[in-house]
Amino acid sequence: SWHYINLLVRKTLSVSDMPMYCSSNGHHPTDNIIDQIHKNIRELKSSNTTFSEKQYALSFLVHLIGDLHMPLHVGDDNDLGGNQKQVRYFSPVSRSNKGHVTNLHSLWDNLVEVKAIEDPDYLGRELEGKITSADRAAWDTGTVEDWAMESYAVAKKTIYPSLPVGPTAAVIPLMRDYHSHMRPICDKQLEKAGVRLAFILEAI
Repeated sequence: SWHYINLLVRKTLSVSDMPMYCSSNGHHPTDNIIDQIHKNIRELKSSNTTFSEKQYALSFLVHLIGDLHMPLHVGDDNDLGGNQKQVRYFSPVSRSNKGHVTNLHSLWDNLVEVKAIEDPDYLGRELEGKITSADRAAWDTGTVEDWAMESYAVAKKTIYPSLPVGPTAAVIPLMRDYHSHMRPICDKQLEKAGVRLAFILEAI
């Protein structure tokens, strides 16, 4: 439960709804990605935390800031963040007309691919090179809750509108150019996550 928060995309929610909504939608109020990030930050700042505890907190902070920027770790359609939506995905490099069947969450977890194809170090350098000083200034603001709501907005306004409501037994065919539409959004979320992780670490 540290890795996600289920904010329903068929409702219109705001930051102020979050504490009450966490409690009523299957979460303990302090057992979700947002509260765990705050806990990790407190542990890294504390003089009472041991070195090994700080290492543990740091590893989770890095991981969870990434997850926070993956829209399906925040937005939900009563489908476990897309885990219960089966989709047929057509890779831009595949010549097959059959596509690949996977679930929506896994597709986004793998950078809008059935399996991520890029080398992480290369991808990191490539994305870093695209971040401008204006981007940094725009993204070095707000709270963890604000950043979660950004991801929620992507899920609500971009990922889910064209899909059936709730979990699905049938496989949903995605549009052929799904990758070209969605991958730039994924890349931008990764860039934001990197800038904001650096912002948090410098503050600590």
